[in-house]
Amino acid sequence: MKFDVIVIGAGMAGSGAAAWLAADGHVALIETEEVAGFFWCVGQGGYGIQTSPAAGRLVADLVAGRDPGEAAAIVPMVDPARYRGAAR
Repeated sequence: MKFDVIVIGAGMAGSGAAAWLAADGHVALIETEEVAGFFWCVGQGGYGIQTSPAAGRLVADLVAGRDPGEAAAIVPMVDPARYRGAAR
């Protein structure tokens, strides 16, 4: 995938900028550190209207420490940690 913009830093400013810019193009948001207490649930594409309620429940369960049940199966596939150690 090609990106129109790459934003480095997923703090409040970087995340806000990336979200705003994503309305008009493909944005890569890169963070090298975990940001304590920050949770971002995006990337449903054109299916967001259909998938956002389920994604919201999943994230709420994970943040609250509740068992998300069968929905937990997707977590490893969307965990940003999957990119750690990837070839550059």
